Amino acid sequence: MIVLVRRLAIIAVLGLAAAAVAYSHLIVSHQSTVEQANRYDLAWTGFNGRLEVTSLRERVARFAATGDAAAGDEARLYFQIVVGRLNTWGAGEFGKFIASSPLREARFEGLVRDLTLLEPLVDEIHDAGARAQLMRDLVAISAAMDRIGGEAYSASLNDADAVRNALRQKLEVETWITGTLLTLGTLLVVFLLLQNRWLSRAHATVAETAANHAFLARHDVLTSLPNRLA
Repeated sequence: MIVLVRRLAIIAVLGLAAAAVAYSHLIVSHQSTVEQANRYDLAWTGFNGRLEVTSLRERVARFAATGDAAAGDEARLYFQIVVGRLNTWGAGEFGKFIASSPLREARFEGLVRDLTLLEPLVDEIHDAGARAQLMRDLVAISAAMDRIGGEAYSASLNDADAVRNALRQKLEVETWITGTLLTLGTLLVVFLLLQNRWLSRAHATVAETAANHAFLARHDVLTSLPNRLA
């Protein structure tokens, strides 16, 4: 029986080790899920770009309608903001998102090129002809940024669903592993208690048998009287 308990205890220890390894792998996968969740910033970054190019168009239109110098200065400022936004789009997670589609990447490169060509027109915003050309070109640029920003928003929604499903599955696995660890730990404690109990009984039996043998060695079997010493 003791041998059986020992084997069961060894199995429980191995099970605990396996569950611990699985739990460590689960923690690593949690980290990768967190990294994937960082792609939620795609929607926000894309939205900011769409908002900024819209603000640029509004400033140019206001300057064209009113001739307000402040609107002209704001148009130049927002043009630089949009240029900086495209630089942001081309780097980091958003850059990876753009590079994930050859068509989107080509569209983005065309957008950057077209925006660069607008800089002379922005510098000549006080000229009516340059201003009119600027407003026409901004229509296409705004549409391109809306499209890329919209795709980023859709990708973020898809990623959000994927992350939620992954977390749900990992939570189920984590719950199962935790239950397994608790069960195996409880069984191991039970096995150790049983083994200690059986060992104590075995020791008591051995001690009692030894005492009986010692008594029989020094006493008569029938009368239980001490043997005579030679």
